[in-house]
Amino acid sequence: MNLAKREVEIAQINCQTNGQVMAQMARNLTDAEDGFLRGTDYFVCDRDSLFTKEFRGTLKEAGVTMIQCRPQTPKQNGYAERFVKILKKECLDKLIFLGEESLRKAVGE
Repeated sequence: MNLAKREVEIAQINCQTNGQVMAQMARNLTDAEDGFLRGTDYFVCDRDSLFTKEFRGTLKEAGVTMIQCRPQTPKQNGYAERFVKILKKECLDKLIFLGEESLRKAVGE
């Protein structure tokens, strides 16, 4: 989420995310040509175990400092928490999805 530009990047929609998928997402987000984090100094995230050493290393190589929120403090990442809440309430709770494609379309709109 880029607050200054009012942009949100949905990096991955997947039921079976693991460390390898997250490492690829880090490479995609920091891509020199069209990566969402290009020109960004900080990446704020929670303490999910999916943010592996490889993920953190990829961000560090791209010059992005990763800041992890303290445990059980959702207010530290309030903009992202609110965005997820609104996305669930306004979109995901009101629709029935028939597969990944319909979910991607709903989230994109």
